[in-house]
Amino acid sequence: INNEPYTFTHENAQEFLTAARAAYPSGIPDRKSFFELGMACAELVVVHGWPEREVRKILDEICSEPKDANTDNNDAEWQNYLSGTRGKVKQGERVLSHRSVFAKARENGWQPMIEAAPNWLESMNNRFFVAPYSTTVAVFRISADTSTPLKSDAFKLLLANKSVEVATPNGTKKAPIADAWLKHTSRREYSGVGFWPSAQAPVGYFNFWQGWPVQPVYGDVSPALEHINQVICNEDKNLFNYIIGWLAYCVQHPNEPGYVALVIMGGRGTGKSMFAEWIKLMFGRYAMSVAKGELLTGQFTGHLEKMVLMVAEEAFWAGDKAAENALKHVITGTTLSIHPKGFTPYDAPNYLHVIMTSNEEWVVPAGVDERRFAVCTVSESRKGDVAYFKSLANWASDGGIAALLDYLLKYDLQGFNVRTPPDSKGLRSQKIMSLDPAARWIMSRLEIGALVGDEWKQETSASSMVSNFCDHQHLNAYERRRAETQLGNTVRKIFPEVKKVRLRSSGVRGYVYRLGVDSLQEARTMFEKYVGMDGLDWGDDE
Repeated sequence: INNEPYTFTHENAQEFLTAARAAYPSGIPDRKSFFELGMACAELVVVHGWPEREVRKILDEICSEPKDANTDNNDAEWQNYLSGTRGKVKQGERVLSHRSVFAKARENGWQPMIEAAPNWLESMNNRFFVAPYSTTVAVFRISADTSTPLKSDAFKLLLANKSVEVATPNGTKKAPIADAWLKHTSRREYSGVGFWPSAQAPVGYFNFWQGWPVQPVYGDVSPALEHINQVICNEDKNLFNYIIGWLAYCVQHPNEPGYVALVIMGGRGTGKSMFAEWIKLMFGRYAMSVAKGELLTGQFTGHLEKMVLMVAEEAFWAGDKAAENALKHVITGTTLSIHPKGFTPYDAPNYLHVIMTSNEEWVVPAGVDERRFAVCTVSESRKGDVAYFKSLANWASDGGIAALLDYLLKYDLQGFNVRTPPDSKGLRSQKIMSLDPAARWIMSRLEIGALVGDEWKQETSASSMVSNFCDHQHLNAYERRRAETQLGNTVRKIFPEVKKVRLRSSGVRGYVYRLGVDSLQEARTMFEKYVGMDGLDWGDDE
């Protein structure tokens, strides 16, 4: 209702004045009534652009009664109402609507000047509205959690068993309530719909964001911070600082994509799911848990438009090439392709922030230059500690979630860059597991100390390398040519100075790779540079 336009005209101003008179027939007897009317008037100025002087005329006229009313603080309180309303609008929160005055006036028998609204109209307007959607026009059904689009046939079927009395030139007659409401000039309708987290919708548009489901309240957040540091981040200070920054950026900038997904890896009972549940509770209806990747990257994605947080539980993406690009686009793309069932797909802004939890070793497709994932390997120090997790559950249910939201909203993000996750042990493991087969084979050979055999040489037989690689990958003779090409391409990426030379002397024929490096240590350093990870553990160099 707050988003429905109510532009300033002299007719509308007169209508609001008569409604205010009917709502407060004896004037403003106390400060509570002044607050109610004052906040409704402030909404007209801040949300609908009415001139402040015109609104104050109405407020002052109603406040002139009773004669002994104390008006000493009216000016100061009015400025507080304006300031408070502007703050709520800026945060995308609900504000007291001018329609609250209309509702109070109707209780006293008042009717709008333009059209006497039937009793059923307000009830229908509180439950439904009409707006353009996708390539058509839909009726939206409003619920506590969301607003769902219905095609007209579905809307009429939903209300097929309800009828109302409507006026006709020949008197009144019964008509289906769905038809009566759709044809009524005062049905609730908008110029469009959209999702603008923590922001005001354009005038005339309905905003699916209706404010934070949890109201932030200052409180103790030490249980959460200690759990994140000691368990989720396994006391990796750099990772802890990034995770807190990521969460703060998420709640302070919900109108941006997440840029980086949090990946929480650990066994069952370690506390990774509890952490994800805390964050999900902060976002309430704007958060969703999925157990199947298709709900995030599949064909029907209508649910994604109204989401800020997506928790992919026990996600397993590694090796799924079909979903890899879709996953990466969800994390960093500026738009999402929204495809509600029964409606034409369309593009919408992407505000998704993704948290992935898994007990698998290989979770995400992390390239050598990966900057889309912050990976935590959860500590098992609290696994099975019933008392510990019970105390955390009690903290969360006793105001902890509201305190955590307050802490994150106030967290200082100066100097924080959400796009640069730390080079954690978990991220390194995902990079190594995501290497192409040729790179993983080369890494395994560098761990042994030679590309072929057990002694490092500057020249290595190309055919021997291919044969060893094929054996390692269990490839047959028909796949050898493809493997040879793949191996050669990867060798050139890791060792840019490599040359493939054909030998003809001393009775030796065939090709060799001259890597252009003088030692095994130098070759390992070049591999570390290729994968972007200094100081890999190569085991016993001997």
